[in-house]
Amino acid sequence: MATHLHDNCKTVLGRRRPGHGRPRAWTRLVVGTLVLALADRAYATPPELLKTVPSDVVAAYFASGADSARDPGEIGHTLGLVTFLADQAHRVGLLSRFDAGTRVWLDTLAAASVVLAYPHTVVLFEIRAAARPDGGHRLARLHAALIVRTGGTNEELAGRIQHLLNTYTNSDQTLLSTRSVQGPVAFVLQDRRLPSWATITWGQLDDYYVIAVGDGAYDRAVETIADRTKSLAADPWFTKALTQANGVGAPLAWYVRFDKLYRDVDASLAEKISRVMSAIGLAGTQRALWTVGRNDRAVEAKAILRRNSADEVATIAQDLLPGTFGGSAIPEGAGGYAIIDCNPRRVLRGLCDAYLAAKSPHAQQGARSFWRGLQAEADVSIEQDIVAHLGQPLLIHDYPRHALSLPLAWTIAVPVTGDARALRRQLDRLLEAGRRRLAGNSVLQLRHDADGVWYIQYGLTGPGLVVTDKWLVASFSPYAVRENVAHLSPESGRQFE
Repeated sequence: MATHLHDNCKTVLGRRRPGHGRPRAWTRLVVGTLVLALADRAYATPPELLKTVPSDVVAAYFASGADSARDPGEIGHTLGLVTFLADQAHRVGLLSRFDAGTRVWLDTLAAASVVLAYPHTVVLFEIRAAARPDGGHRLARLHAALIVRTGGTNEELAGRIQHLLNTYTNSDQTLLSTRSVQGPVAFVLQDRRLPSWATITWGQLDDYYVIAVGDGAYDRAVETIADRTKSLAADPWFTKALTQANGVGAPLAWYVRFDKLYRDVDASLAEKISRVMSAIGLAGTQRALWTVGRNDRAVEAKAILRRNSADEVATIAQDLLPGTFGGSAIPEGAGGYAIIDCNPRRVLRGLCDAYLAAKSPHAQQGARSFWRGLQAEADVSIEQDIVAHLGQPLLIHDYPRHALSLPLAWTIAVPVTGDARALRRQLDRLLEAGRRRLAGNSVLQLRHDADGVWYIQYGLTGPGLVVTDKWLVASFSPYAVRENVAHLSPESGRQFE
C-alpha cells in the first residue's frame, strides 16, 4: 500500500505551467481544509512577522490572525463565544464538574481564540524523541516558541496566561520567577510535574509577545527579533520560495526543514520518518514551503519542494475553473470553498500508510486487527465496496455556517460515480456493525435516521453523512447534511452520470 499521494492527482483548480511540479493529493487535502478556517479573516500576514523567525528552525507556521483592529472585548470572532462561555463557567464554578482533561481542552480553546485574533507564528527549534521498549517513541525534548504580533496590546493575552497560572499551578509544585533577557523582563515557570526540559518563558518585546518552551528557546526568539539578519527573511532559499509561491502577505504559510528531522534520532525513528514521508509523497524532500491565500471565495495555494538538489513548484489550488460542478453545487451562502481533484482510493491508501508508518509495531497490529474485524463482521471491504464507488473531484465548503464559527465545521461532498444503491447498502452494513460495537458505550453512539442520515451522538449531535443518488455528503451535524442534500439538486450532479 505504499502509494505516493503527491503523484496521483491532476490539476483542477489551476492549469499546470510548463516546468512546474505536480500538485500533491495529500497537500491538497490539508490545504483545502485549512484554508476554510480563514474564510472570515483572509487578512495578509505582515511581512515583519517573517523577520522574527530564526533561519535555522526545524519548522514554522505563519498566520495572519483575525482583524487586528477588532475590539478586544468582541466575542463574535472564531472561538470568541467559546472563550466567553468558558470564562463565565469558570466564574460560577460549573467547570468543577468536568474532569481535568476536559477543563484543559476548554482552556486551550479559550487561549487559542485570543492568539488567533493576532498575526502570529509558531516556531519549532528542536524536537527529540526517546525509544520505548514496545518499538514506539515518546517526546524527550521540545524547544519551540509562539510569537504574537500584538502591537503592544497585551492585556487580553496576559490575562489568559494569568488565568492558566491561577488554575493549574500551585506553590508546592511550581516555581515562578523573572529574569532580564537583553533588557526586557521575562517570566519563567518551572513545574515539578513537567519534564526538566519543559521550562516555560514569556514576555513582551517591542510589538511582540513571546511564549517559549524549552531552555534557550525564548532567548533565540528574542535575539532574532533584535537582529533581523538572523531571520528566515534573510535566507536566500526561503525568500526565493516565498516569491515563487506568491506567499508575500499570504494569510497562511508553513515551512519545514525535513532534513533536520533526521538529526539526533535513533535508527528506528529515522526509518519511521522515512516511511511516513514516502507515504505522503515527500520522499527525498530537504525543505518545503506551502502558502495559502484566497481569491474571493476560492482557495489559492502553492508548494515549493526542495528535492534532489532542485526545486519543484506546484500549483495546488487556484480559482475555480469554469464548469467544474455545473455552477450550482457550491452554495451561495458558502464563505469559502476548495475543490480537490484526488482519487479517493489512493487518498485512503496514503492516509492509512502514513498513519500506520507513524505507529509502533504493536499499535499497527492493533489498528489492522480492529479494521479487519469490523469489515469481516459487516462483510464489507471499505476499499472495494465503498471507496470504489466514489469519484472526483472532492468539494469542501463551509455551508451552512456553524453557529459558533468553529474551525473544521465544514461540509465535504464527493460525487458518486458507481452504483449509489450498492454504496448506500454497503455503507449501512459497515456503520451498523460499528453501531453494534458501540452499543454499551454510554457516551458515544452511532445513530441512523429514517431518511438515511448517519451521525455520531456524544451529548451533541454530529458529525453526520448520507449517500444520495449523486453524492456522498458529510458535514458537522445531521442538520448541515440535510441542508446540503436539499441544495444539491439532480442538476448539480449531471456531469457525474
